[in-house]
Amino acid sequence: MMTRTSEQSRPDDWKTALRARFSIAKSAGIQCFRGWHPILVRMLERLEAAIPHQPAAFRRGLKVKGMREKFGLLSVYLSKVPTPEVQAILDEADAAAMVACEVCGAPGRMADRHGWMSVKCDAHENWCVADGFDDGLRRPT
Repeated sequence: MMTRTSEQSRPDDWKTALRARFSIAKSAGIQCFRGWHPILVRMLERLEAAIPHQPAAFRRGLKVKGMREKFGLLSVYLSKVPTPEVQAILDEADAAAMVACEVCGAPGRMADRHGWMSVKCDAHENWCVADGFDDGLRRPT
């Protein structure tokens, strides 16, 4: 039986770190793989920079409720209807996710894979979550 050491990290540690770094997303549900982590970071940085310039009624109580992969797309759920500027930030993140492997972040393509739409690179074309929670990084066999 394998025991966890301090050097080993849990598969979802990146999600915990993301919530801790961005107060707007501190309680957000995150249901995607680590390959989209850089996209989420950029989106959250841009959101936090844009929020002070939004109407006061929009800023009050604004939170990111969730970020997830759905039908191969990045779906972001806010506690309020986004302003046009905020929607543009969300749209940019979604466009970036449509061409980034959800597993590793390398350039990928959207395709139907056994009835599931997803964005994968050539190396992860056949990867699925059942392969393990190592973010899809293949180990030599």
